[in-house]
Amino acid sequence: PVLPLTNTRYLLAVRPIEGGKFRLAAELGGYRIYENSAVLPRGFLVHRVVAVRNLEEAARALHAADFRPAEWAIVEGMGERIEPGTGAQESVETISDRPTHVELRTNAASAALLVVADSYYPGWEGRVDGRDAHVYATDVGFRGMRVPAGEHRVTMRFVPHILYRSAALS
Repeated sequence: PVLPLTNTRYLLAVRPIEGGKFRLAAELGGYRIYENSAVLPRGFLVHRVVAVRNLEEAARALHAADFRPAEWAIVEGMGERIEPGTGAQESVETISDRPTHVELRTNAASAALLVVADSYYPGWEGRVDGRDAHVYATDVGFRGMRVPAGEHRVTMRFVPHILYRSAALS
């Protein structure tokens, strides 16, 4: 159940892939290209959060047979509660995308967790409508932020504080 979460639309294979959500899209030079019909968008909203204490617990939950990445997220250290919502008529739109700065527009029917299938690393800072918001390690290696109901502008910016401290010491 993890592959859809990685925003991987196409797979390249040398052998046939049977079953699942994969459709043979093309064959080129002995390779098969499969389209993943279950792929999730790069940014999406969920209304169920499973809070875990550490990476080990997160990995265990991620590999559970009942994990549904389109419906819930595994979040390390999140103390905030998200009330279950319907997910009806919700959207995430990318406004700006650079390696160290992402800007999105969310529209949620109720408070939700924004999951972004980009790598998490300490140093990511978040803002919702210009107000500080915590960026959580989500689904083991991705980023997540709590967003309120309604339309909001969300930014994630990478500020490597350890790099600045290291430079100051050297």
